[in-house]
Amino acid sequence: MNRGLLLQRVTYYISRALPETHTLPMYRILYVDDEPVLLEVGKLFLERSGEFSVDTAPSGPAGLALLDSGKFDAIISDYQMPGMDGIEFLKKVRASSSTIPFIIFTGRGREEIVIQALNEGADFYLQKGGEPVPQFTELAHKIRQAVQQRRAEASIRDHERREADIINFLPDATFAIDRSGQIIAWNRAIEEMTGIPAEEMLGKGDHEYAIPFYGKRQPILIDLIYESDEVITRNYAHIVREKDILIADTSLPRPKGNPVTLMGKASPLYNRQGEIVGAIESIRDITEMKKSEERLSESEGRFAAFMDHLPVTAFIKDEQSTNIFVNRRMVEIFGEHEWIGKSVYEQFPRAAAEKMVEEDRQTIRDGYRKVIEYLIDKNGNKKIFETHKFRIDRENNPPLIGGFAVDITEQKEAGDALTRSQARFRELTDLLPQIVYEADTGGNLTYANRIAFERFGYTEDELQQGLNIIQMVAPGDRERETTAFREMVAGKRSTGPVDEFLALRKDGSTFPVSISSSPVLLEGRIAGLRGILVDISEQKRAEDSTREDEEKYRAILDALPDAVSVVDRELKVTLANISLRSWLRTLGFSNDIIGRPLMDIFPFLSPGVLDEYRDVFLNGMPVVTEESSNIGNRKIITETRKIPLREHGDIVAVVAIIRDVTDLRGVEDDLPESGKR
Repeated sequence: MNRGLLLQRVTYYISRALPETHTLPMYRILYVDDEPVLLEVGKLFLERSGEFSVDTAPSGPAGLALLDSGKFDAIISDYQMPGMDGIEFLKKVRASSSTIPFIIFTGRGREEIVIQALNEGADFYLQKGGEPVPQFTELAHKIRQAVQQRRAEASIRDHERREADIINFLPDATFAIDRSGQIIAWNRAIEEMTGIPAEEMLGKGDHEYAIPFYGKRQPILIDLIYESDEVITRNYAHIVREKDILIADTSLPRPKGNPVTLMGKASPLYNRQGEIVGAIESIRDITEMKKSEERLSESEGRFAAFMDHLPVTAFIKDEQSTNIFVNRRMVEIFGEHEWIGKSVYEQFPRAAAEKMVEEDRQTIRDGYRKVIEYLIDKNGNKKIFETHKFRIDRENNPPLIGGFAVDITEQKEAGDALTRSQARFRELTDLLPQIVYEADTGGNLTYANRIAFERFGYTEDELQQGLNIIQMVAPGDRERETTAFREMVAGKRSTGPVDEFLALRKDGSTFPVSISSSPVLLEGRIAGLRGILVDISEQKRAEDSTREDEEKYRAILDALPDAVSVVDRELKVTLANISLRSWLRTLGFSNDIIGRPLMDIFPFLSPGVLDEYRDVFLNGMPVVTEESSNIGNRKIITETRKIPLREHGDIVAVVAIIRDVTDLRGVEDDLPESGKR
């Protein structure tokens, strides 16, 4: 029978046996056979139901080429084909790691071929021959069965892979055992914790999983999930049971030889039917957490100790103004009644509590508040507190209100006393005829008394707007006064010497003043200067008048022909006229006489002369003496009148009028007696 007739007959049988359908294909099939008629018949039969879509290939290499270009759900292959038989084709497919269902469909039925095909990964082996309809119906059934089986296996593998991936990606060290105690899971985290890879642990039993932690085989937490509470408590002192889950922590010198604290969590492992098939345990290294808890506990202890030793009251409240912390100072001042968990309404009078609550709300809004509170302590005494409140923000929780309250009762009383003292000071300084001022370290005036405004022409408003002491100094004296001010502010001198300068009024006129100043100390540091200015205009006018008189008297004194000198109590010359200086020069002595002792100036005088001066100071009576002295080969005769100089009734100096009478006495010696008379 030729190929065309065979194809017609097969098509006839197929069309009679199977009605034509038009559903979308569910499976795509690759059919490989070197007989074109069988390829056509198989394609026709399988596609007629609409369940399959069939691509055909005349040889193994052609089938591999189609596999590379498309995705198939199953492969049907003849065994005996030229060049590459079905077994070789199967090997090539499996060598590419493909798990696609593979059915050997051949006329050869030897047992060794069947065994070889199945060993190489074939899913089914189906022999050709017989009626085409039952044969291809069986082939379609095998295709469905193979595809569904492979898909089920793939689903199981995917499910197991997902479970393995989930376990591997868990951050906690995790392992699982089956009912016999063999290890069936050992994730990456426990590999890192113990240093033992999964391949060395999987499949092992007899408490092998305890060795990395305890150094020996023994039951651990995962083995106790089926035990009673009595048995469990014998092994772990601190353990929590939540239904069928056990949670416990323990300190160990392992794994890896480092002391650690581990928390274990174990529970039964169930299958889909709810049956216990094993157990699973996760282990978390809580060493750092325990250390953090210990540090936190220690920190809280330090915090409490620190707060209790503060000299001020300290508190923390929630957003409802309920106390959650108070320090010992709070208890000492307001009493030892219950504080924690109590609202301020339960601790303080209603009016004070309402004010506190309003300030707490403002603190939460603004972040910080400083308020003055007037409260009554446990002894009934009125207290004044300066309270600093601040918001304590918390993540995912309402903020808290923290605060410190400083008892400023004594400070406030001292401040009130200081204010009263300052008022008295200002009243007193306003009565003074001298100018009183205070300035900061920049020279800006902070206070001036009443007469200062009168003398300089400024107003108190102008002082408040800003006046500098250098503005009050005439331009010619500013550099000198600025230097003196800076030296005193820098602490280079504690008090300023009495100084004189020209003061400058607002209208530009000037007047002479003397200034005496000293630094203002605040808590041991220089905070500015204070001083007194005295208007010395009258003094200057008097000095000028005195100076004019002195100049006139000196002119008169210098006009006298007699030598005149003034001698102080130390017998030193303090004043000498021109005649005295000239006479000394003619005698060959120096005229540098001011401030020098008498005997240095007049060495030719006898020592008894000094006694004469002393007698004048002592008796207050004028003395006239005459003395003869030899200067070289020359005889000098001097007549000296010593007259006391008084000031306010006291003798302060002796005025000596010296006249050279040498020539006069010579003339007198030449006169006759009558002439002398």
